[in-house]
Amino acid sequence: LHAHSKDNSGWAQLSKDGLVPPNSSSWFKLILSSDSTSVTWWDDAHIEGNFEVERNVQVYVNQLGFELSGQKFFTASSNFISDSALFEIIDQNNETVYSSSLSFRDRIKGAFGHDWGSYYWRGDFTQVKKPGHYRIKIVLDGLEDISWPFEIANNLYWEKTVRPAYRFFYYQRCGMEIPGFHEACHLDDAADEKHEQFFDLAGGWHDAGDYNKYYNAPYVLGLANTYHNQQELILSQEINKDGSNEILEEILWGADFSRRMIAPDGSARGELTSGWGYFGVPELETDNIPKTGDERPLIESVSGKNSSSHTAAMAKVARITKNNSEYLEAAKRGLAWAIEQKLQGPLQLSAAVDLYAITGEEEFSKLSKKLFDVCGLDDVAITIEYDKVFHTDHSEQIKNRLTKEADKMLEWSENPFGFYTYGPKENSNFFGTPADHPKFAIGTNHYVLNAVEKMGLAYLYNPNPLYLEFIYNQLNWILGNDPYGISLMEGIGSSFAPTYHHRYVLAGVPRGAVPGGIVNGIVWKDIGVDTPYFDMSGVDIPYYASNEFWLPHNTNYIKAISVLQKVLQQSNEKLKN
Repeated sequence: LHAHSKDNSGWAQLSKDGLVPPNSSSWFKLILSSDSTSVTWWDDAHIEGNFEVERNVQVYVNQLGFELSGQKFFTASSNFISDSALFEIIDQNNETVYSSSLSFRDRIKGAFGHDWGSYYWRGDFTQVKKPGHYRIKIVLDGLEDISWPFEIANNLYWEKTVRPAYRFFYYQRCGMEIPGFHEACHLDDAADEKHEQFFDLAGGWHDAGDYNKYYNAPYVLGLANTYHNQQELILSQEINKDGSNEILEEILWGADFSRRMIAPDGSARGELTSGWGYFGVPELETDNIPKTGDERPLIESVSGKNSSSHTAAMAKVARITKNNSEYLEAAKRGLAWAIEQKLQGPLQLSAAVDLYAITGEEEFSKLSKKLFDVCGLDDVAITIEYDKVFHTDHSEQIKNRLTKEADKMLEWSENPFGFYTYGPKENSNFFGTPADHPKFAIGTNHYVLNAVEKMGLAYLYNPNPLYLEFIYNQLNWILGNDPYGISLMEGIGSSFAPTYHHRYVLAGVPRGAVPGGIVNGIVWKDIGVDTPYFDMSGVDIPYYASNEFWLPHNTNYIKAISVLQKVLQQSNEKLKN
């Protein structure tokens, strides 16, 4: 501030020149403060001037690309309303192969009225159906921006992203050396909380950017379901020269740990975690020697001793491995415990159906039918599997249920990105922002990818083109068509987070970047402020809620792409007929 002359009264005029607001600013706040130890009077604060901000435009695109036969959308932003808004699709020779107008979509305000700071536009080039590599050039009132490159091809998601997505699990392995990432670690897992009992629980996967393992079972089940649903495709494409199958090997690595997490009575041993306080290389968190007192503890989980996820995973793994005795026995033991506890949910139904499919034993047939009467349509994917095994037909109920849910999801995704929010168009809470009380913050990728899987199932029963558009919009968001213009899946695309919340950075992994990892995603930052936040600061350990890798996201992504592949297969079959 500049102090002007004081008069005899002691008053001084203060002023500040040369203020330049940052891009996308929409308001200005003047704060007056003073030293509490002295007496100060303020009088008549005001702002004078005309602020002019440099015009800018930006194009956001899925940096992987687009399925040849699918819809192709992208988003653009500007800080001014343009009289002319055009775009071109440019090939590798800088030749224009398609051109059209951008559709104006106005500004974005979230549930609490906070503006995102830009005008948004939408582009559609679905008509481009020639394989190749392209860029998008947008032109708004003569101002240009050119996108990152992308590809148009058949089966693009399956062929380019499924392997990195499940390969991420390998880099997260615990209990063995992962070259380039860490030495063998946590070989002494685990003890009970009082260190009175010890268990052979080395192995499994680090669940996230920390080294906790919890229980791994949902990820085993998710991968095994993908293998079961796409086994023919996996076996035709994923066999190594030595005859091994990477995705099956990864399933079995996790399954072996999950099997040992089931206690002899069929209950779960708990969760394996030492908290979040350790920052260092994983091999030095413990001495890796059992029964020396520094073993990581098993703690009772929120669900108590419930082994349902383990049991369902064991039954599915037994099925895809053709009656492996260890997994079969563990599944039977866990299911018997669940029935004794009067648990009758979708996970029990899943286990019973798989056990019947493996063994043909009448007790599992009866149990499956009994459980279906209780919870049959609670999980549509399990209902579909039940129909296959027992030759029943609930397709009409499935279609009605999925269509109702899908239509609601469409309503909640009416915005310039086509992004699936937590509320309807007229009051969209984009990131689940709390209104007044703090809660655990986490990015939206898990939510978005769950929606992709569900919408894919809906499309299989009711092939509404809007459902497919929704699917592609969510995948576009994950892979770069988002307000930060970054791919949220490391290594797939061109622009990524500067750093990730992963302790591997302390083991020398640059940026903490684990190939194929999917981060938590864009998130709310402040209570009552529903604007996008992602930590782009570049610090070694950035904000976990946006920048941390979690195995659930990779699991959900693989499941989503498996369903998308079924959608594409169904569409191709219709074209042939």
